Amino acid sequence: MENPSEKIYSILRELTTNLGVKDVEFSLMRPKDKLHGDLASNIALVLFKNKGPVSGFPPASARSSLKRSNELRAVGSLSTRATLQNPLQLAEELVKKIKQLNIDTFEKVEAVKPGFINFHFSKKYLFSQVQSIISQGSNYGSSGIGKGKKASVEFVSANPTGPLHIGNARGGPLGDTIFA
Repeated sequence: MENPSEKIYSILRELTTNLGVKDVEFSLMRPKDKLHGDLASNIALVLFKNKGPVSGFPPASARSSLKRSNELRAVGSLSTRATLQNPLQLAEELVKKIKQLNIDTFEKVEAVKPGFINFHFSKKYLFSQVQSIISQGSNYGSSGIGKGKKASVEFVSANPTGPLHIGNARGGPLGDTIFA
């Protein structure tokens, strides 16, 4: 199944590279409030914090790297006419670039205060995921991770002469579950 988080994270990572920013740590998470979309990113807040109010963003040295990605080739650079005064303006510019990619996974991509980017899954995408689950039948959710590999499982017991701790509560049931 397609992982939309990985797809949009890689697009956001490429956009940061195109902006001349490398190794920036931003998040793409599932928001607590469903009104904020299915995924949300703080990328504009992080970029703005690192760069401050910017004019001519990205720098000329970074503009040549825009041609590295086939997927982002048509996106181009952010507007260089306006000075971006706050993270929300930067988020709005990033949203414009994301929308140019015509990703059908998302029904709506929006910039919201103070500078978050919210992604809302499209009904078409959600339906395709349900169809994929149905077509996989009983194989849905199965994984071959660790298949054919050996693992050492240590059973634990509480020390009768010492106090109980979280390791006792965690280790025993974990060992029983893995071994079963």
